[in-house]
Order: sequence, then C-alpha cells, then structure tokens
Amino acid sequence: MYKTLLAAKNTKLLFELQTLDIWGEQSGFELAAAAHDIKSALQTAEKGSFDLIVTELFDTGFDSFIKELKDHGCHNIIAVSEELTLENARKCIINHTNDYFVLPFGKQSFIETLERIRRSVTSYRDDINVYASELSQLFCSQDKNLLKRINETAEKIYSTSSEKELSDRTAKELLENTAEMIFEKNEWLDLYINKEDIFIHNENIGTKQFFITSLTDFFADFSELYPAVHNDKILKVVLYILNNPESDLKQKSIAASLYMNSSYLSTVFTAHTQQRFVDYLTNVKLRRAAWLLRNTNLKVTDIAERLDYKDMGYFSRLFKKKYGITPSDYRIPDNYNYYI
Repeated sequence: MYKTLLAAKNTKLLFELQTLDIWGEQSGFELAAAAHDIKSALQTAEKGSFDLIVTELFDTGFDSFIKELKDHGCHNIIAVSEELTLENARKCIINHTNDYFVLPFGKQSFIETLERIRRSVTSYRDDINVYASELSQLFCSQDKNLLKRINETAEKIYSTSSEKELSDRTAKELLENTAEMIFEKNEWLDLYINKEDIFIHNENIGTKQFFITSLTDFFADFSELYPAVHNDKILKVVLYILNNPESDLKQKSIAASLYMNSSYLSTVFTAHTQQRFVDYLTNVKLRRAAWLLRNTNLKVTDIAERLDYKDMGYFSRLFKKKYGITPSDYRIPDNYNYYI
C-alpha cells in the first residue's frame, strides 16, 4: 500500500478528500497522515516517507512548499482547490504537479491519476531494488568489479533524470536499500557499525559523491573485518570471531572450539588472509571497542576488560595507533567520525 499525505487548511477540501471513496485496496493508496498548514505538512513529510502528497493550492507560499516537498523526496503531488482559476492552473504547471482537481471531485478521474502514479512508483521502486540487489551481491562477495559498478550506477542515476532532486532521492534510497540488504546478510555487522551512520550526509559534498563515498568507505571497513577467504575452515574462524568479539578468542581456544590444530590454524590463517591471526584479532577487537565507546556508557576500563585487555596502557596505545585518538577522546561526540 502506498502512503498518502493530505495537506489542506480548507476544512471542506480536507473533508471531501478524506471521504472520497478511492482510498485503500481499489487504488493501492492509503491515507497515512493529514496536515492543516504548510509548516506541519513539511514536518510530517520530513519524518515519513510518502509516495503521494495531495495538497490544497495554498494562497501564499505554495511554490516554495512544493520545492521543499521535492527536496524531502516527495515527487508525486496532486493539487486541489474549490474553484478553477487561471492562476491556480498556472501554479500547477509551473510546479509540475501530477494533476489538478477542483470540487466536486470525480472519483474515476482521481483513480486514473492514482493508477498512473502507482505505475510510476512501482517502476521506480523496482529499479532501486534491482540496483540494490546487484550492488549488495557484489559487495558481500567482495567482487573486484564492485567499485567500478558503484560509480557506473551513480552515473546512470544522474543521467537518467533531468531533475537533480529526483536523482538525489534515488541515490539516497538506493544507498539505504543496499545497506539494509548487506546488514541482513551479515548480522555480525551490527556489533561494529551503526547502519544509520552510513546515511549521515556530509553536507560538504553532493549527494552523488556522497553515495559513491559512503559505499566505498563502507566496503573498506567491511573488507577489513571480513577478509575474502575461500577456505571453509578459515571462514568458520573469521565468522566465529566476528560473532563473538567479547569471548575467549585465544588461538588455542578457537582451535579447540572448532576442532582444529592450533599450529595449523595459525599457518593456514596467514596463508589465506595475508595477515597474522593476532593482527586480525586486534583489528576486530578495536572495532568492537570503538562501537562500545560510541554506543554505551561503559567505562573505558570496563570495555578494555570485556575485550580481554588487562593492561589499560597497552589497550590505549593500540587504539590510538589505529584511530589516531585515545579511547576517551574518541567517545566525545564532536570528535566522533564513523570513517576515521
């Protein structure tokens, strides 16, 4: 069901819209929210994801209202008014609304317009899902063509539409959908990365570059935590560590848990990951420490102890060597940066 927001100060218009026998199963559009002025409509649109806005042609501020709606990703807009005037028709043309209706509303005409919008929204969502599925598959398999494909996808998004706002919306939704799929396939990621941090837009760069940079940086972090290996036994070791970062992760303990020879584990791990077991383990623990510092109120000493670091000085030196900042300073919000 597609979500619809009604925006009307005129109580008669709002009542006629709410009681119009088109909402629900027959059209596929549900009335999800209603607002009585421009300010509340924008606040509601910003908080929720709406597929359609049906709005009164407000006497003042209508042009800027439509622009802000589109900035929030609301591109399907139907305008309504009590009377047909040349000025109202001009406003609709200038602002590229999907349609314009006046009282009394015609049920069949409304349904025909909703059907056109529904086809457009469905096609739009299908395209995003196809892109997201492809990118997440390449991402999780650590395919060598991933970075090239990220750039190609961004170029395609921004060359398909002449409306930058629509391209920005597509890029943002694709980034979110791709990340969602990656997190669903790799549940251990929640122990190291906040999914929401990936979507925090750096206002110093455009949305297109933000899309490319976010996925590229996310992939770098993912690859550090999850090295590409093609040995089933070593893959089990990697997943065991990633899923249990605060457990006993001594080499002998892991080998015993997975019924492996400790010396064999050390040798084969290095051969398949191109890094020593102890170095990989340290990286995982420090990533977990960074997450705990950011998301809990645990003392630094408690975090170090949970990760089996008995020497606080040693833990702090390791952390600073990796992140360029001490554990205590890292948890200060102003210094926090997901990608450091």
